[in-house]
Amino acid sequence: MKKSYHFSRGNSTSGPVGYCARVEAENAQDAIAKLKTVLEELDYTSGELWSSGDQYLQVYFGDDPISEEDIDEINHGSYIRDDNGMLWYFDEDEGRIKCVGDDTEGGGYLCIDFEHGVWVLNQYGYITGPEED
Repeated sequence: MKKSYHFSRGNSTSGPVGYCARVEAENAQDAIAKLKTVLEELDYTSGELWSSGDQYLQVYFGDDPISEEDIDEINHGSYIRDDNGMLWYFDEDEGRIKCVGDDTEGGGYLCIDFEHGVWVLNQYGYITGPEED
């Protein structure tokens, strides 16, 4: 079963330079290979992401730009976005539907599987479904 791997290096929210990426793969090594392929397709080796006349933006990655240490989050299976825009997934190890970023043990809501978790979120009012006339 594929998992979702989130990569983060540097500080992508407050530091001067950083990046983050999310890819789906069977394991960490496949996720690294997939992200490296994406970077190669973008031709990151040239460093040039944008140019217009004398203006440009260049970004450089080192010889080993991505490693398992850059993975800061692994999510399993399917996702659903609630009415407030929060992303939820089923954590198979804990048997809970959890909000992405909530890594606390016992967080989220107990459920049998992803579909049951969606039902639970509906019961708690996170997902109300389409409005009816």
